[in-house]
Amino acid sequence: MTDVEERQGADPRIAGELCALVLHDFRNILAVADTSAHLCAASLDDKPFATRQLARVREQLRRAQDLANRCMAVAKGEPLQRARVPFGDVCDEALSAVAARDGVSIVVTPDTRSVELTCDTSLFARALANLIENARDAIGARGTVSLSIERDGSSEIVRVHDDGPGIPPHLLFAGVTTKASGSGLGLLVVRAIVVSHGGDIALEPSPRGTTFRITIPSAGPARRTP
Repeated sequence: MTDVEERQGADPRIAGELCALVLHDFRNILAVADTSAHLCAASLDDKPFATRQLARVREQLRRAQDLANRCMAVAKGEPLQRARVPFGDVCDEALSAVAARDGVSIVVTPDTRSVELTCDTSLFARALANLIENARDAIGARGTVSLSIERDGSSEIVRVHDDGPGIPPHLLFAGVTTKASGSGLGLLVVRAIVVSHGGDIALEPSPRGTTFRITIPSAGPARRTP
């Protein structure tokens, strides 16, 4: 464990925000599982369809268990499970947790998919998923969310951009929301995950829409995924 990971992992504020992540995401996970269970119960005569819905319920329960375990471990000060993972794989895991919406395209810049990102895959994918969900909701009926990564010395810089109306700076990490059904926790938990990686997140000037820039260090011990 590095000094940074030990100090930041045990930070009470980070621990509280990671616990908030569990509560925030459990609501979404349970909603998906409930919908799948309802569809399964209504389609018992269609065994293949019912089987797919039950598999989806099991996947959501696995996701919930993994999320709770990772957040609680980091909140208690345990080291991140860092690995060098292709950026495209992290994005794919994030997208698997985001509901599709007609008219909104989510694009991973093709030439960055193979670039390796040094992160705790499960946690970082959740951070990306929250940013994607916020961007998707901000865009409205039609638009694009794009994800990319680049290296800058010993740092890895991830950008999530949308071509929506933009976010008022005073609402950034304020714990409030402009969405009727929102909780305002999304950006707070993204920041907690980024900080637990020894990084930072900021708004980047953009001529249109919103661009979040995440910077995390690539230095330090990390295992490669098989």
